[in-house]
Amino acid sequence: DLWTDNHMGYPHGRLRRALDRWLERRWLGAADAVTVVTEGQREILDARGLARRVEVVSNGFLRSPEEVRLDAAAPRLPREAFRIVFTGRIYAHPGHTAAPFLDALVRLRADAEAAFARVRADFYGRVDDAFHAGVAERGLGGTVRFHGLVAPERALEEQRAADALLALVPAGRREVALTKTYDYVGALRPVLVVGPPDGASAAVVREAGSGAAFAPDDVAGMARWLRARAEGPPEPPEARTGRVERGLRWCYAALAGEHAAVLSSGAPRPSR
Repeated sequence: DLWTDNHMGYPHGRLRRALDRWLERRWLGAADAVTVVTEGQREILDARGLARRVEVVSNGFLRSPEEVRLDAAAPRLPREAFRIVFTGRIYAHPGHTAAPFLDALVRLRADAEAAFARVRADFYGRVDDAFHAGVAERGLGGTVRFHGLVAPERALEEQRAADALLALVPAGRREVALTKTYDYVGALRPVLVVGPPDGASAAVVREAGSGAAFAPDDVAGMARWLRARAEGPPEPPEARTGRVERGLRWCYAALAGEHAAVLSSGAPRPSR
């Protein structure tokens, strides 16, 4: 994440911000190279003239290529519920909210009651008070389930066991590619991104062939996406197999080579 341009906002006062900006200019300006994970972050640093050389090396996921390929080949049995899973944290920030997704569930309930009845939305991690209030106000207590904090290993297991995965991008932050977006790609499950359709998280999911992105106000689009998957059969192994090689572009083993190229090169590399 960026420092004083953090996507969740800067939490301190003007004096602290001025000091941090001075430190930011000093440290980044003294570096031979600075790496960021998206083009949008590079644009922000370039616009501020903070570093002599800014390179983009994407974030990624820990699973090995062998694990991903084995998972892709495993069959998934039909079951009564369609589970969409969120892992991570919803911050107490006006732009980071599950409200658009909850509204999509309400829309699905109105448009296709049978499909809605099959949906279960499981949230693992941390949420804010607005999340619980939003679930109660919309009458979604039987559909949306909050499980609290779990170990990272359990979170990854829940991702792989899900029928689909949910990513919530802070409103308007095109430069943000959530860490969980890469974990989701590595889990080989369809991903619903709620956030800027032209943003970095959406681009990762599109390039991986792993799902779709909807602007927060496109409630009808999200409801249609959920309905199609809740009413349809489980995704066949060949559909996941087709995404494997694209997804492996973000495994850490592949990205290590990109970091090595930055460390060993004295000249900037061209953008992709």
